[in-house]
Amino acid sequence: MWTYLLQSSTALIVLYTLYYALLENLTFFRSNRVFLLFSIITALIIPVLVPVIKLEHESIPVIYWSDLSEVLDITVREKPAGLDIYNLILDGLSAIYFVGVVLIILRMVAGLFRIYKYAINGNISRKNGYRLVTTNEVHLPFSFFSYIFISKKVPLSDNLNTVLDHEKIHISNWHTIDIIFVEFVHAFFWFNPIMIFYKRALRQSHEFLADHLICKSFPSKNYIRLLLAGSTSNLEVSLTNHFFNSQIKNRIAMLSKSKSSRTSVWNYTLVVPFVLVLFLFFSSSSGAANFHTRQEISPDNDTVTWFSNPVMLPGLKNIYFGKEVIKVTGKDGKIMSFYTDNDGDMQEFKNMYGPMPKINNGLLHVVDEKPRFPGCEHLADQEQEDCSNNNLVSYVRGHILYPEIVKLKGVSGMCVASFVVTKEGTIKDIIILKTPDPLIGDQVKKAVESMNGNNIKWHPGLKNGEPVNTMLTLPVRFAFEDNKNEDNPSVSSQSAVGHIETIDEMPLFYQTPDMDNFIERVGLSFRLIDNFITSNLTYPEEAKLKRVEGKCIIRLVIDADGNLKDAMIRQDIGYGCGSAALDVIRKMPKWIPGNKNGKPCNTGLELPVVFKLENKTLKEK
Repeated sequence: MWTYLLQSSTALIVLYTLYYALLENLTFFRSNRVFLLFSIITALIIPVLVPVIKLEHESIPVIYWSDLSEVLDITVREKPAGLDIYNLILDGLSAIYFVGVVLIILRMVAGLFRIYKYAINGNISRKNGYRLVTTNEVHLPFSFFSYIFISKKVPLSDNLNTVLDHEKIHISNWHTIDIIFVEFVHAFFWFNPIMIFYKRALRQSHEFLADHLICKSFPSKNYIRLLLAGSTSNLEVSLTNHFFNSQIKNRIAMLSKSKSSRTSVWNYTLVVPFVLVLFLFFSSSSGAANFHTRQEISPDNDTVTWFSNPVMLPGLKNIYFGKEVIKVTGKDGKIMSFYTDNDGDMQEFKNMYGPMPKINNGLLHVVDEKPRFPGCEHLADQEQEDCSNNNLVSYVRGHILYPEIVKLKGVSGMCVASFVVTKEGTIKDIIILKTPDPLIGDQVKKAVESMNGNNIKWHPGLKNGEPVNTMLTLPVRFAFEDNKNEDNPSVSSQSAVGHIETIDEMPLFYQTPDMDNFIERVGLSFRLIDNFITSNLTYPEEAKLKRVEGKCIIRLVIDADGNLKDAMIRQDIGYGCGSAALDVIRKMPKWIPGNKNGKPCNTGLELPVVFKLENKTLKEK
């Protein structure tokens, strides 16, 4: 909420400044009215559109990848105790804000009620295109929608028709809607003084237009005398258009002003670049954090709860990018599949390996020699790599502070950044992939960016002896000393599928009998699954000949009716093992579906199938 209010307020200030500097003194009154309304509406919708409209930025083409296995720990001595000062301040500000909103809305309601009383207590006569309300209260002439209110106690002598003509212009141009709209916006942006200027400017544009049209058929000098004769500012009614109001001086000045030249119309086109700048500004600041949203399980939609614990392969050979699946191949031959139509898979891939490069149906190769932080050139091989990692850790730790406001909030967790080390050894394309708080992400990004400013030149990654652009991922853990070990020690164990969604009962294998103890029933269900796989799995001949052993993982969905759907290979050890595991899973009969709030629900599982040879015989788990 606060981000939206601050961004909208910034846009309101920028656009009004543009109006004040370039447009306020122009005699294009209708255009000024449109601009003011456009500015308010634009300021309200820009923060909403920014997350939806993704602005592409130019990036370096990368076809090589490497990882930094070292996790940087940024710790503070202890977690703040006692009152949560940050949340107390935030709650206090929220309370003040909503009290202000309520007070402004109550003032609007009071103004509407006052107008209503004038209408029901006055004498209403129907005229051509409007209703004239004559009241016994003391107030200035004003219009409200199709009603014109005249007080018997404020004599207008021979000028009644001129006043009525003026108010009819307000009616025909629907100026009341403008006023109610801007008052309603002001209620939610009461803390921003710029709204007072918007209200004043919009009322001025209304009066300038009405005055201009009246003076086409009424002598300007006589009209100015009429304005001066009735000028007063203590009898106005809110939410209405008044013939006499507190802006008499500006109205007279505008009546005396020469008509603006046609070339001045080009001033309005300047709003386009300003709006684009606002989009760019807000889009760059809104991308600081990667928030992971979740849906509640409901049997009425296609939401799936996933029970899984995916891990990063320890050593990589290459990454294949296909239209439907991304396959990560490890040096041990294992293949981890990430399906492009699965948001969880894509987020998991991003957290583990960085943003997807622009490769269509191609390989992302792992470099022969990963980029190295400078300063260890006198060493060789593993010693050089260890020294480089230590230097990087020391540098980044020395350029990162644990933000005080984040410490007050008690926020900790893993921040993962990706960046490109170019062939020249500079840093480009820094992206925060995951962060527990935007301020933490900003700290990590600034630390990496500072390397260019400090003229630190990396030794670039090498492929076939040639320097190449290489993408790196850098995990940094922010923790308090008392919970430093609560996070997993490596980014490789961070799952994009996220936290396990809680359901009342997980799916069970079809033959699982009822039992009083549900935990024991789940255990029995797994034993029945093991028995089914052992009885129906065929060890591929090629895998047996090559003595291949290991674990395949099959992803599947048990829907609310217990049907097995969408079975696919999640992890494969090759030589036909993945296909054999998939075949046996697809042979499974109906399951007992998972349960949420007493209703069956869709549930996702990832089942391991272990291939192991013992004494030339088969034993599967």
